[in-house]
Amino acid sequence: MDLKLRGRKVLVTGASKGIGYAAARCLAQEGCDVILVSRTARDLEAARERIRAEANVAVTVEPADLSDGKAAMALAKKFPDIDVLVNNAGAIPGGSVEEIDETRWRTAWDLKVFGYINLTREYFRLMKGRGRGVIINVIGGAGERMNSAYIAGSAGKRVADGLHARPRRHQPRRRRPRRRHQSRPDRHRPPRHAHAQGG
Repeated sequence: MDLKLRGRKVLVTGASKGIGYAAARCLAQEGCDVILVSRTARDLEAARERIRAEANVAVTVEPADLSDGKAAMALAKKFPDIDVLVNNAGAIPGGSVEEIDETRWRTAWDLKVFGYINLTREYFRLMKGRGRGVIINVIGGAGERMNSAYIAGSAGKRVADGLHARPRRHQPRRRRPRRRHQSRPDRHRPPRHAHAQGG
């Protein structure tokens, strides 16, 4: 498959394993230079070696904790010219609203929700400035089908899902001229009269 992406530069978060690694690997096979971002340097190095063995592209690794908002700014400053951002980092624990306390909920959202928001904000500015670029948010089915047993994940993914909706240009409504309705007598029906009933 040739997606016409050869030579593009792509940054993938959560790229050391799972969906993030699979996405980075496929993009590299399409000829993209990839930047792998994850928390653990050792896992990133292993992912880089596997991708290099399969694709003749540049593979850069950047350990970063995206639950810290400053990390997003640092990435955008270090890699400002990417063509595609793939937001994928984060894992949210299962449980109902009664089972997940505030600390666990905030910790999960700092990475999966605010990590997406912060990177989207930074790279949207850069891409908008040069008039091109793509941001992909990996969501999963939990954002479409709310699951009370995975409430933090479903709610968080629904928030992240809203980030990638293409904004619609505001267009003022055109006012249609009002038509004057004239009552026309029906030639086939006799006129109706109100009948008063006497008591």
